[in-house]
Amino acid sequence: MGLLMLEKFGDGCQLPGASPAEIADCEAKLKIILPAEIKAFLAASNGFNGEVGQGYLVLWSAAELAGADGYEIFEFRDDQLLIGSNGGPTAYGFVKGDYISIPSSLRETG
Repeated sequence: MGLLMLEKFGDGCQLPGASPAEIADCEAKLKIILPAEIKAFLAASNGFNGEVGQGYLVLWSAAELAGADGYEIFEFRDDQLLIGSNGGPTAYGFVKGDYISIPSSLRETG
């Protein structure tokens, strides 16, 4: 994620970014290699919490990603991972490189 994009996000950025050790620890706990875009974002801003356009966006920090198993709808794999939410019922992530949004009705397990 470029610095220009972080400027657009403004006050919601969690600065400073995660250290290489924090990102490596996250990957070790998840037992995956994070996509390059996620690592670059975490290195620049260790999470995000704020308004984007007409909605709200929460992108989890390295520590939150590593502990986000309560939000998972599938086992963590190298091609599937949730990375944040809208601060409410919808989770965001990726499957096989494609970004996805998942409504809460699909995430609830009981």
